[in-house]
Amino acid sequence: MSEPTIYRTIADADAYFSGQLYATDWTGATDADKALALLMATRAVDSLKFRGVKRSVWDALVADGNVDTTLTVDQNVANSELTEAETKAAYESQLRQFPRDAEAEAESWTLEIGATGGTFTLTLNGTESGAIAYDANAATIEAALSGVTVTGSGPFTLTMADSSYFNSLTSDATNLTGGASTATILTVEDNVPDDIFWAVCEEAKSLLSGRDAEQEFRNLELNSDGVGSNRVTMDRSGMPPRHTAHLVTSPLAWKYLQRYLAPNNSFTIKRT
Repeated sequence: MSEPTIYRTIADADAYFSGQLYATDWTGATDADKALALLMATRAVDSLKFRGVKRSVWDALVADGNVDTTLTVDQNVANSELTEAETKAAYESQLRQFPRDAEAEAESWTLEIGATGGTFTLTLNGTESGAIAYDANAATIEAALSGVTVTGSGPFTLTMADSSYFNSLTSDATNLTGGASTATILTVEDNVPDDIFWAVCEEAKSLLSGRDAEQEFRNLELNSDGVGSNRVTMDRSGMPPRHTAHLVTSPLAWKYLQRYLAPNNSFTIKRT
């Protein structure tokens, strides 16, 4: 199972909010809550429909150099050893313009230790580290795990020393004690546009303020029961605020997302 994913790092989000007033919901949160809020916000953004279409399998094969362009399509198909199932999988594995890049693999992780004693281990691409103390600093973690650079003071940012694809980092918290006894790893996507990252930050702050996307969506249904309250949650077309209808709690986050979203990001609540 793949590790959960966030965009960039908690430190990057801290830097974004350092230039804002009224950011106490973020600045006053613990690092563990910040990481969880960023993860929830990223999942909300990932669930939206983004602009762009998938390449045909043929175009993908041409771009990857897996066909002979001097031959016809039929000749290449005849020479191909791809089964129908493999061809379908090649198409379905391609992702939309954003947020995922089909060729980008994780090369950075955020590590959060929640314990007051004991040790944990990390396994990078199949190679396990020795036991690492719960309160180890960045230099100690880096020395225990060859192939990464480690920065920060908790949460830590672990980055591949050499660029590579298909990297995997897992943790074993079995021997940690106290607190939550966890060694949580979040995969970090570095190649995200600024305004997408800003949207995730704003949504994370909104979640930390106590706003619940599902509850706000349900409130639309409740408001539809009262004739006088319809004006509160419906615009002149009878539509609910689009960010709420898509389970995004921050209007500012929705504003940042607009240029990337497909036109068919729509939602209708019918009045009866």
